[in-house]
Amino acid sequence: MFLLLLEISIMVVTIIYGLAKGGALGSGVSAIVALFIMLFIFKLPPSAPPVTAVLIIISIGIASGALQASGGMDYMISVATKIIQKFPKAITLVAPLVCFIFVFGMGTAMISLSLEPIIAETAINSKVNPKGALISSVLASNMALLCSPASSSTAFVIMLLIPFNISMATYLAIVLPATIASIVILSLILTILNKRVPFDESTLAHLK
Repeated sequence: MFLLLLEISIMVVTIIYGLAKGGALGSGVSAIVALFIMLFIFKLPPSAPPVTAVLIIISIGIASGALQASGGMDYMISVATKIIQKFPKAITLVAPLVCFIFVFGMGTAMISLSLEPIIAETAINSKVNPKGALISSVLASNMALLCSPASSSTAFVIMLLIPFNISMATYLAIVLPATIASIVILSLILTILNKRVPFDESTLAHLK
């Protein structure tokens, strides 16, 4: 048990160190270093190549690229923008739900990156602190990836759960309502906190 905790600690510390020093690229390099430590120092046997996971990721990437090339991504961004701008005062609640719905349907968080400037601009124009809307939207988009049947994350998790007789329907029946509830609760909490913090145009001018 101690050896297992030591190995996990080395992996976590190494990846965090690489992330702090070199961002995503540094994290990838440090993960390789940690992997070599596990293989040649702790003598852990290498597992089989993750062929299924790689194929899933490639297929999702191809589908996302086709959506972008066909103009579907731009159309969905325009629809999401209209919904967000229609409820500017409730943007802290509406924006994360919109991001969740679109990421859930598309299986990629690319659309949420395009919506962040729109969310910030709409909030500022409505005299609402954009911090809460942006935080909840980013978290909602990430959580949507673990609920979307079209995402590689969900597909990989289902592949791991199949030996335990857990189907996609069972997984979504648990994860989907729990995720939506957590997003709504977080948005309501951030809405209350936003009301306690007065809107200050001088501190938010740089976001325009």
